[in-house]
Amino acid sequence: MQQHSDRQRLIVVGNGMAGINTVEQILKLAPEAYRITVFGSEPYPNYNRIQLSYVLEKSKSIDEIILNSREWYAENGIELHTGTTVTRIDTTAKTVTTADGTITPYDKLILATGSKPFMLPVAGADKQGIVGFRDIADCETMLEAAGKYRKAAVIGGGLLGLEAAKGLLKLGMDVTVVHLLGELMERQLDPTASHLLQQELELQGLKFAMGKKTEEFLGEERVNGIRFGDGSTLEAEFVVMAVGIKPNVELARESGIATNRGIVVDDLLRTSAEDVYAVGECNEHRGVSYGLVAPLFEQGAVLAKHLCGADTAPYAGSVVSTQLKISGVEVFSAGEFIDAPDLTVVRMHDEWRRIYKKVLIRGGVIVGGVLVGDSSQSARLQQWIRTGAVMNDEYHAIVMGTAATPAGGGAAELADEEIVCGCNGVTKKDDRRRDPRARADDGRRDQARHGRDAFMRRLQAGRRADSEADARRQVRFGRGQAGGHLRLHAAQPGRGRRGNQGEGTHHVQGGPLRPRLEQQGGLLQVPSCAELLSGHDLAAGA
Repeated sequence: MQQHSDRQRLIVVGNGMAGINTVEQILKLAPEAYRITVFGSEPYPNYNRIQLSYVLEKSKSIDEIILNSREWYAENGIELHTGTTVTRIDTTAKTVTTADGTITPYDKLILATGSKPFMLPVAGADKQGIVGFRDIADCETMLEAAGKYRKAAVIGGGLLGLEAAKGLLKLGMDVTVVHLLGELMERQLDPTASHLLQQELELQGLKFAMGKKTEEFLGEERVNGIRFGDGSTLEAEFVVMAVGIKPNVELARESGIATNRGIVVDDLLRTSAEDVYAVGECNEHRGVSYGLVAPLFEQGAVLAKHLCGADTAPYAGSVVSTQLKISGVEVFSAGEFIDAPDLTVVRMHDEWRRIYKKVLIRGGVIVGGVLVGDSSQSARLQQWIRTGAVMNDEYHAIVMGTAATPAGGGAAELADEEIVCGCNGVTKKDDRRRDPRARADDGRRDQARHGRDAFMRRLQAGRRADSEADARRQVRFGRGQAGGHLRLHAAQPGRGRRGNQGEGTHHVQGGPLRPRLEQQGGLLQVPSCAELLSGHDLAAGA
């Protein structure tokens, strides 16, 4: 083992998901290579920022979104400084200086300073009751406001704004989403998908003021309303600005490191300063700054290998995808999403079930897709886009739900290095390794797959049970949370009979199977199959 004094000194400025994920990768590759020091401005260890909406709606506590406890830092020999802001970098002397004047030397430095919410530069924007939505402090302010005030406005109809709006709605506030354009999430969805999403959210209680330009915040010291460009007004006792983010580049710029919109990096995440790197939302790679989680983990994997001397392909950019984290609303978008003359479009719109699916193809290659109402194929679709898969009849049937055999989300077929959990940067291999029940799950998956195949054969052959041991099971047909699926509920003691996703609930893709089922007294009857009682999702085979 290397002596402690022989290790290189690695400083990470920024205690968020991008920086600490990079540190985790370094510890896997070369745990004895560096003495690591982490500085973070917030008073918390690394937490899952993209789950702040769950904290806001009170479905999770702050402790539940902590990714790395203080004990984890100590166990890995990491010196952690929370509530500490680095104010200067001396790239010649290779030191960083904190707000209290402490100077710390480094051999390698990673900037992971993240991003800041963009606040509209309009009259009255400095009034009390106007906040961004970016960290735990903002979340706590919003929770406090929900207990005192009734009417809230969220400016911005993008991903973050909709999550904030739904959180405030669940806290009992009367919430209006104000958006400059006529479509929600216009950077990820086409007009049809956007309007379908708006209809779904309106059914849940959200209000919308679309095509409205915010001109002024009304009130004395505290905001009490908004005036728009067309002269109309909206009463609002609390306002959340969610109109976008901007890379946090001030520290780098003031330290003489090249910046544009973000901190400029090359394909190995190197900045213009020797031995200084930048990862995550703060950087700009090939003119692009990413504000989503998966690209940050992909950057971190490249940087960690580079710092550990391992072979690595350079970072060449990311195929971005978006998944809305709102209870009861399934929305997914990846790659290109707007029709164009050089694109072939495969589209399905079921207005009754409020399901919309769209795949975009250029020269036979899948380049983008949008799913609303049923995102069960999101992992598979994203994989096809990332790998440049060629569209064929099988893929068409899988996405459109017309495949002869129910198809799942494709996670089982992903490569080991593919990210299966964007929230935490977990790859398929990591997920299998970290779960102590993995082998048992694999066995149950095989059992469920056999059950699915047996079930399909019996449906297609039209055979019926002919003994008490092979009695029929009762199933209900309905949309449920998965929208557009057939849910099977085995009539067995102790197992759920409602349209939830608990034990004993199974999904079978709709489509050609439906005409083979017989409706009797409001219930659909299907032949039983012992394997169906394993408690697994048949559509996913897991």
